Amino acid sequence: MFNKIKKAIKKAMKPVIKPLLLRIRLIIKEELHDFYYHNIIEAKCTAAELIDEIDGIQLNSETDARDHSIGINTVVQRGEVTLQELVQLQNEADEYALSVCKQIDQYKNVENMHELPEIFHYWSTSYLRPKVFDVFDIKPPFSLYLKVAIQASQLQKGESATSLSILSLGSGYATEEIRLANLLKKKNIDFSLECMELSPILCQRARQSVEEQGLGNVSVTECDLNKSELPSKKFDLIMANHSLHHILDLEHVFEQISLSLKPTGYFATCDMIGRNGHMRWDEVLKWVNTFWGILDESKKYNHQLKRLEEQYDNWDCSIEGFEGIRAQDILPLLIRKFDFVSFLGYGGVIDPFIERNFGHNYSVDNVEDTRFIDTLEFLNDYLLETGVIKPTMMWAVMKNKSINPPECKFYKNLSPEFCVRLCD
Repeated sequence: MFNKIKKAIKKAMKPVIKPLLLRIRLIIKEELHDFYYHNIIEAKCTAAELIDEIDGIQLNSETDARDHSIGINTVVQRGEVTLQELVQLQNEADEYALSVCKQIDQYKNVENMHELPEIFHYWSTSYLRPKVFDVFDIKPPFSLYLKVAIQASQLQKGESATSLSILSLGSGYATEEIRLANLLKKKNIDFSLECMELSPILCQRARQSVEEQGLGNVSVTECDLNKSELPSKKFDLIMANHSLHHILDLEHVFEQISLSLKPTGYFATCDMIGRNGHMRWDEVLKWVNTFWGILDESKKYNHQLKRLEEQYDNWDCSIEGFEGIRAQDILPLLIRKFDFVSFLGYGGVIDPFIERNFGHNYSVDNVEDTRFIDTLEFLNDYLLETGVIKPTMMWAVMKNKSINPPECKFYKNLSPEFCVRLCD
């Protein structure tokens, strides 16, 4: 990205110029990054075009650059850090900043990120919903977060606080949060709900929806959870709805959640816990490829990537932004940090056939299609319960670690610990 900067520095005669690359990179971030960042937000350029733009940046004079290098030179001269270590750190920072831009750019033109194929709803109604009811005893309206919010509200009755405090991490459009707020209003539960989201585009849309529905006790804040501390107040409920698989620094975020929960507080999440980048582990891929070989060509069209896949492509989604960046680490880290109150693990072989990429190729009105999904789910359950494969998705309710942990309720033998897939 900074080839022109490097060439300019190599040509310089004075050795003091050598460490300036580090500070110049910082200058570009501080003074120019916002300009390109907002260009992406305003649809003036894509994240890919951003790279080309930065490549064309012209440096300031050697004197101006040297004035900004004092801090870097000082820490190097003191021996606090080597120049090579600083270069490595800055390269990582460059890569992270670009990933942030790609993540924001990814959802810039997506109107409904939660839209799923009809066959997914057939599967979830027929197979997921009964399992959720078994573990969480959730009845319509079908909301894990409402269930936990009500439980938190009941625990709070003896306390001095009168308003239920809720924090949502990675709230996106705040679709689930607005739904929760409206359900709580109908039940006359006094609450405040704070939403935190990386993308300014999604924040803007969320604020607009909140305003349109007159939800004055719902707020939306733009922040990077990987770098930020959570609000200093304590919360009765912290929720993360399909956002953990976008987080790079899970350890930091889980520590922040732990610090921000009240003693009686809950942490609830629905998320992806399969292989990084939503790839299939070998033991799952074997079954997917087996079924792929007998499918009609009409079932192999990838609607998201707009292409026919004669052979199933085990695509790594994490190469763009933070999609599934550390999905496989989520469950092991949660087990280490929290006590589980309830847990449901599901998914695996069934996933590619019901999700956005290929799920639109199946019709709920076609008996052969629904029977195929039924067969896959029967196989999937067998493989999960025998430990041959591990779940790719979860619903979970947790509390902070305690001396006397609660007894975790889970489906059949699929405990959180049993559902961890050890890496090769």
